[in-house]
Amino acid sequence: MYKSGGSNSKLQGFSDSDFASDTEMRRSTTGYAFCLSNGIVTWSSQRQKLVTLSTTEAEYVAAAAAAKEAIWLRKLLNDLGCLPTTSTVLRVNNQSAIRLIKNAEFHKRTKHIDIKHHYVRETVESGEISVEYVPTYQQLADIFTKTLPKTQFQHLCNGLGIGSSTHSNGGSVEKYSYRASHSFVLRTGAHCLRSQLFPV
Repeated sequence: MYKSGGSNSKLQGFSDSDFASDTEMRRSTTGYAFCLSNGIVTWSSQRQKLVTLSTTEAEYVAAAAAAKEAIWLRKLLNDLGCLPTTSTVLRVNNQSAIRLIKNAEFHKRTKHIDIKHHYVRETVESGEISVEYVPTYQQLADIFTKTLPKTQFQHLCNGLGIGSSTHSNGGSVEKYSYRASHSFVLRTGAHCLRSQLFPV
């Protein structure tokens, strides 16, 4: 169940990646989440389509995917008459990846990376996105990249605005716990976005 959003109405994103968790193809998993009014409105957990050579590169690829989602959300908000007046903050918990995004001079470390993943640099240079560091224990996207201990899982669920509650639906009672499935998040995401933008 989604909790009250609170007063923070700015769109903010979290981007994360594990490293080579796929034991067969050695590919990493990208995870990102975007929140509005402290409630999650969109998320993704997807295996990367290439083999990365380091954790820095895996995080860089994940940030590029999150940047594309951020730009799409900004355009959606604009269509709804709610264009963000400041850059959208994308929080990454890898300092090397952040330096790679902000410094285009690291040719030796990036020349082998597909051009499409450098899109994140363009969005930062244009001022549409700003990348900031976040400690791993506060990285909300971590929940989409790997299994976590129960306490950390619950902590991140709270950060995403997903809590434990009992909900009545037409006489039947449904209980959504911290183990709420990703499909539940996906089904309610669109409704959550509408409710954050146009509260009753």
